[in-house]
Amino acid sequence: MRTILLLGVLALMGSAFANPQQQPGGSYRETCSNISVSGDTLKADCRSRDGRIFHQALKYHACKNENDIRNIDGALWCDCKEVPEGGSYEATCVDAGIRKGTLVALCLTADHKRVPATLDNYWDCKAGIDNANGALVCKGQRKR
Repeated sequence: MRTILLLGVLALMGSAFANPQQQPGGSYRETCSNISVSGDTLKADCRSRDGRIFHQALKYHACKNENDIRNIDGALWCDCKEVPEGGSYEATCVDAGIRKGTLVALCLTADHKRVPATLDNYWDCKAGIDNANGALVCKGQRKR
């Protein structure tokens, strides 16, 4: 009886250590493969619209909702907790987030196309951030 109980406990312990860290939720699971989590980083190979595969990494604890991660044309995206507020980009850009210290978003152009946009050193913008025909730009002068 003790042997059976001990084997059962060992089996449970082994399965606990064998299971990988739980993956955050979201639609990315439909178009990404080789999904893994290490610490707070989600890694996956994600398919773009044209079928290419991109190896991606996302610090998912920075997401507002860790179960709403998406694959946007081969890139892992979420709405970030740290996205700056203020400026016209909020009304004309979607899927804003921070990647390696850069503000990234999908922004509308004058002809209503969504294009990827980036802004380095976004925290230096004095009066907010605007969308200028699909490009993220500082509103007013940068802080000095």
